[in-house]
Amino acid sequence: MNLNTLRKGRYYNSAVINLAKTKEIVFHRPNPRNFVNPVAMNTIEQLTVAKILGVFVHGGFKCDNHVDFILSVCSQRFIC
Repeated sequence: MNLNTLRKGRYYNSAVINLAKTKEIVFHRPNPRNFVNPVAMNTIEQLTVAKILGVFVHGGFKCDNHVDFILSVCSQRFIC
C-alpha cells in the first residue's frame, strides 16, 4: 500500500492520518531465507519492534523484547 492510497482512503472515511506519528511495521516469517525489507515511505518511519497497547510486537513474531520488558518491570518492583 502506498501513501496515495492511504490519503484516498482517509478522504473517503473522513479519518485524519497524522503522518508525524504514523509508523510502519512489516511482518514476516521468523527465519525467511530471501526476505528483503521493503523500502520505507518518505514520511513514515519503518520499525522492527513496536509497542502496541502495552505489548511489544516484533515483525518476525518474536516475543523476546516483551519478555525482557516484563522481567525488568518485575525485578524493579521486587527490589525494596
